[in-house]
Amino acid sequence: VSAKSRWETFEDFVEDAKANPDTITCGYTIGGVVHYSIGSIMDAAGIKLRLVDAASETDKITAILGGYMDCSLVLVGTAAQYVESGDMRILALSCTETNPKYPEYPTMTDLGYDTFSWDESYLLFAPAGMDEDLKTAIRKTLHEIFTEDQEFIEQINKIGFEVIGNFTDERWVELDTACHDTAVALGFTQ
Repeated sequence: VSAKSRWETFEDFVEDAKANPDTITCGYTIGGVVHYSIGSIMDAAGIKLRLVDAASETDKITAILGGYMDCSLVLVGTAAQYVESGDMRILALSCTETNPKYPEYPTMTDLGYDTFSWDESYLLFAPAGMDEDLKTAIRKTLHEIFTEDQEFIEQINKIGFEVIGNFTDERWVELDTACHDTAVALGFTQ
C-alpha cells in the first residue's frame, strides 16, 4: 500500500475491508498467480475487495503511488525499494514461511490465515519432441548458471528473487494440485 495509506498493519486493512466490502481497490492480473493469491486472502480473511486489472508490477506500483488503487500484491523485492524511499508500506507477505531477506514482515501464516501460496517460478518451455541431446545440453547449462554462476545468483538475489534450483516432479504436482484446489474453492473453475 502507499505509505500515505490509512492502514498501518494487515489487521487494520482487514478490519476496514470487512466494514467496507467491495470498496478497497486491489490490482491483480486476471488468471495469474496474484489473482489466486488475492482470492485466497479474501476467502481466508472473510473480506471482499474491488479487483482492478493491473497487468504488470509497473501498473500496480504506479497506480498505488498515484492514488488510483489502494493495494496489490507485488514482489517483495520490488516493493522493498519503495518502502526504503518512504513511498510504500508492506502490510504482510502472501507466503507461508518467513522470507529470510525480509523477516520484519509477517506472513499470512504468522497472522493466522490459511492461504494459497505459490512458489512463483519462471519456466523454460520447448517444443514437444525436442532432440534429447539438445534438451540435456540446455538443462546442463541452466543448472550450471543457477548453481555455479555466483554473479548471476547475486544479481537474482539483489532484485528479490531466490534461486531455488530444480523442482522435483512431486513438487510440481503439489503446486498444481494446490492451484487447482484454490481455483475451485474461489469459483474460478469446477
